[in-house]
Amino acid sequence: MKGDVLFVLRKPLWFKSFNSRRNEYTVLLDELIARTMPYKHYGVEVEDGYVIHFICDSITRYPYGSIRKVTMEEFLKGGICEVDHEMTYRFTRDRIVKRAYSKLNTKFGGYHPFKNNCEHFASWCVNGERVSQQAYWGNRADSLMGLPRRALKRVTTAIALILFNNLY
Repeated sequence: MKGDVLFVLRKPLWFKSFNSRRNEYTVLLDELIARTMPYKHYGVEVEDGYVIHFICDSITRYPYGSIRKVTMEEFLKGGICEVDHEMTYRFTRDRIVKRAYSKLNTKFGGYHPFKNNCEHFASWCVNGERVSQQAYWGNRADSLMGLPRRALKRVTTAIALILFNNLY
């Protein structure tokens, strides 16, 4: 329905064909992500059969992502369309559509997988806030990558203090 936030769950392709997601900028890293990582791709339905979404052609070109209007078929790329019922809608459907069109063919501040992606755009359209649940967990995972290093440093420091105190 016009003004709905839609998403398609991109399931890992594993050994299936990657051709539906390939474009002129695709690199091996894009294919690796598509084959192994599930994620949701978001957009706003602006008219029957058309969606405006924030898309990046390749993870290696992420600053160059842009807001585009595409057919539902292009948006889905063989996936199943679902309506997001969890986002808080603060605007009317007409205003949501106007907000989506107002950013058409712009860079929306530059695409970034964790800081400014398709979910941030959809959220901004419906409630004025750039929020992404996927990016939240991605950012947490990113910060957790340093956890073993930090933990090791703290344990080493604690052991050094204990030894130092026992020596003197």
